[in-house]
Amino acid sequence: MKLHGVVVRDRDTDVQLTSAGWLVVRVWEHEDAEAVADRIIALVSASPAKT
Repeated sequence: MKLHGVVVRDRDTDVQLTSAGWLVVRVWEHEDAEAVADRIIALVSASPAKT
């Protein structure tokens, strides 16, 4: 039950941040930090530049 509430909250937060122009990246504590950094670099590099 608690997990469902967290998922709903996270999805709502994602929608709000995306609507405000943010790129949302969810990172879990068990993920390798270097792999996460590489993923973020790739996502930011692929995103259209905003001025």
